Amino acid sequence: MKRRWDPPTEYYDEQLKSIDESIVSSIAARQRQSHGKPGFPKVAYLEKWSEQYGVPVPILHQTFNTLFHWPELRERVEPDRYERFVPVMLAQQQENLLVTVPYLRQYNNCSVLAVHLESTHLIVGPVRITLDITGYECTSSGGGGSRGYWHQEYVVTPVIPDDQAATLDMTIHIEPRPRPGSPEAQPIPQTTIRFNQRG
Repeated sequence: MKRRWDPPTEYYDEQLKSIDESIVSSIAARQRQSHGKPGFPKVAYLEKWSEQYGVPVPILHQTFNTLFHWPELRERVEPDRYERFVPVMLAQQQENLLVTVPYLRQYNNCSVLAVHLESTHLIVGPVRITLDITGYECTSSGGGGSRGYWHQEYVVTPVIPDDQAATLDMTIHIEPRPRPGSPEAQPIPQTTIRFNQRG
C-alpha cells in the first residue's frame, strides 16, 4: 500500500511553487552528483551558510541530516511472493576480512541479496554496510551478527535476471560503528569492495 503524505496544513503560498521546485531540483542534482554518497557538510560550512543566507544552523543541520539518511527514508518495496533461490557465490578477501555474496532470493516484485562479512582476527562489531548495484535501487532490509560475523540483506529493484546475478557491477561500502565505551573493540577498517567492475 502506498503511503499517504498529507501536509500539516491546507495553506500554501502558490508564489513559492517555483522556489520549492528549484529546491527539489537541487536535491535531485545533489543526489546524482554524489552517486548517493554525499557525506555531511563540515560545521564550518554550515555556520558560514547560516550567516550568509540567514538560515539557522539547526535548520541546516536537520536538512542535511535528512539527506544523509536518504536510503533509509525511501519508500520501501516489500517482497511479495517468493519464487526461488539463485546462487551468486562471489567472494573477496581484504587482509583478515572476507566478504561474500552467496545468493539472492527471487520474488515476483524484487530480489533480496545477501551479503556476509567474516573475520578471524578482527571484531566485526556494529557496522554500516551499503550496497550499490549499477542500474538498480538497493535498500537494506535488516541484518545482524556476532563478534566475527555479520549478515546483511538488501531489497533490490527491479528484479535481477537469474542469468545476471553473478555478473552484476556491485560496490559494497563497509563503515565501522564501534559502540562508545568499548575499548576492547577492534572495529574493522573502512572498506570498499567491488565485484565485476573493470578498470
